[in-house]
Amino acid sequence: MTQDRWATDEDRMIYRYRVHRDLVGWVMQQLQAKGIGCDRTRGNNPKGDIQLQDTHDLYKAQTVVMELHQQFNPQQAYQLTQLISNTA
Repeated sequence: MTQDRWATDEDRMIYRYRVHRDLVGWVMQQLQAKGIGCDRTRGNNPKGDIQLQDTHDLYKAQTVVMELHQQFNPQQAYQLTQLISNTA
């Protein structure tokens, strides 16, 4: 969607918030499908939008998010992998 399609700045902001809301909900569904319990945070939590119900699931949740990132952003994921391996 291009900027000229929004009648107002508020319309653009509403669109961005809706995309963000839907993306967070979709990621939560992906986590729950892998058996990772999670809840949506409230109050503009500075720690993020998703809270894990069990902190022991942190590594598993990070793995799921990295797999999603690799699936939908393969070039960026490759660059990140190279950066990590070069600093290790």
